[in-house]
Amino acid sequence: MELILKKFVSIYSIWPMLLTVGIGMFAFFVDYRSLKEKENLKEAKWAKRIGLVYMIGGAGLFIFIKLLS
Repeated sequence: MELILKKFVSIYSIWPMLLTVGIGMFAFFVDYRSLKEKENLKEAKWAKRIGLVYMIGGAGLFIFIKLLS
């Protein structure tokens, strides 16, 4: 278990975190707005939720891993 955790800590650095948060911001702001303009309200709500999960989850995972190492 410790070997897996150390490997994950070495892989998940600042760049994957920025990529994950960036994807979340894109889904939250761009996809949500374009889907809302096309009157796809259900899909717009999902894009907003998924964007929030990516932004909070990506940053939270990074902080959690930095606390472990």
